[in-house]
Amino acid sequence: MKLKLWLSVLVSVVFIWLAFRKINYNELWSGLAKADYIYLLPAILINIVQIYLRALRWGYLIEPVKKMGPYNLFSATAIGFMANNILPARLGEFIKAYAIGKKESVSVSASFATIIVERILDLLTVFIFMFLVFYAVDLPYESAEVEKLLKYGGGILSLIFLVILILIFYFKNNKELFKNIANKVIKPISLKAANKMSKFLDAFASGLSVLKRGKHLIPITFQSFIIWVLSAVPIYLILISFGYMLPFSVSLFILVVLSLAVAIPSAPGFIGTFHYACALGLGLFNIPEEEALSVAIILHAISFFPITLIGLYFLWRSNMTLREVENLEEIK
Repeated sequence: MKLKLWLSVLVSVVFIWLAFRKINYNELWSGLAKADYIYLLPAILINIVQIYLRALRWGYLIEPVKKMGPYNLFSATAIGFMANNILPARLGEFIKAYAIGKKESVSVSASFATIIVERILDLLTVFIFMFLVFYAVDLPYESAEVEKLLKYGGGILSLIFLVILILIFYFKNNKELFKNIANKVIKPISLKAANKMSKFLDAFASGLSVLKRGKHLIPITFQSFIIWVLSAVPIYLILISFGYMLPFSVSLFILVVLSLAVAIPSAPGFIGTFHYACALGLGLFNIPEEEALSVAIILHAISFFPITLIGLYFLWRSNMTLREVENLEEIK
């Protein structure tokens, strides 16, 4: 665990260096000073709303285990986001399952199975947005080569999306086949890893039980798209606050870039990877480096601090402590 933590911190340090290495700090402060911060409040509120919608979507996914009220779902979701922001090793998903298990007296492994499906839904939604955005966004002339590369990448991602979708539906009815294949491939390398993969596949199959309840598929799919569109709105508002009236597709493009960036193992809160990716993406639209980084700093702040404070509040209301949620080996 300690080695992983230090490696993730090193990754963040590298990306922070990449983000700040050529920055003129006077211009950076000027960029931060010129922003119209009246847009921060609606941006923060929309961030909270999309997290609330994530909690409601999770309610559909976890209903085969137990029907739960929105308060407990949002509470556990906020605690999970908070944990990802301030604790190492991306423990947020485990802690989210632990929190709802404690509140609703349900099996942690059963609730975690639904979270796995939730992450798969997000992955598939991101793939769709990647395909749409990479083909729809028009980069300036100076970034023509990048635009060609993105369109080429969009075609590859669409094929990957199709393959994943087919595999998921095939896996739903052929779990044992997948477990046998994984066991034959991984067991000779590591018995422990093979056992973990077997447990993961069992959990994933359990979570997919919601797909048998067709009435939920439409609201789950609809909510997934609404959540991701709403996630781009704060980016759009912050760009306006800095005086950039860019098409909404640009905000969706930055959202996709950030989604890829935060998948890179890094320090808690995605520090460094978030900032560098956001500034790099905005630079493709001829936004100066200092102002692009200013936007990245504000976007990260409104994503980090409000939900972290909300999560800490719900942690306190749940009679849980940070020391307690850090010790989660029994969930794994």
